[in-house]
Amino acid sequence: MNEQQVKECITSIISGNTDSYRFLVEEYKDSVYNLVFKFCGNFSDAEDITSEAFVRAYKNLHSYKPGMSFRNWLFSIAVNLARDILRKKKFKPGSLDVTMLLEESDVNIQFSDDADNPEEIVFNKEEKSALLGAIHALPEKYRVVIILRYMENMSFDEISVLLQKPLNSIKTWVSRAQKILSKKLGKV
Repeated sequence: MNEQQVKECITSIISGNTDSYRFLVEEYKDSVYNLVFKFCGNFSDAEDITSEAFVRAYKNLHSYKPGMSFRNWLFSIAVNLARDILRKKKFKPGSLDVTMLLEESDVNIQFSDDADNPEEIVFNKEEKSALLGAIHALPEKYRVVIILRYMENMSFDEISVLLQKPLNSIKTWVSRAQKILSKKLGKV
């Protein structure tokens, strides 16, 4: 579904055709779930947060601005909801099951393509696991921007709009997070 089709679908929903909302849910449910799962590392929480994000998006569809990417608007709702819920639950970075995250989500962290031998494959999986664990141990604001930037491939501008923070703050947070990760992972 392209942005024009999304806008037509939204117009239809606002006009009273509430059945059209299921098309938006079908289009975005996996990407929202994967994003939320990367934040919380727990299937049950990710499902609950994803469902609630779609409920809130539906209730607030009138506030969607057609010039903005619907995907980013929906991600904004999901990210804010995930942050709120995880704060209330007193989320601990150690609660992440990195193995499940590697196996079950669409986390796509690329290392060497030369991984033909089993030792290299195991080493790459261990590197990914260490990296994901280090990301989840970051302070919340750094974790959020790293996930959006490198796992969701969002631009600094998109992250700035999504989080409603100044562009320079986003760039600074990404830079600081990279330094923390480099230090934790033993890289200069």
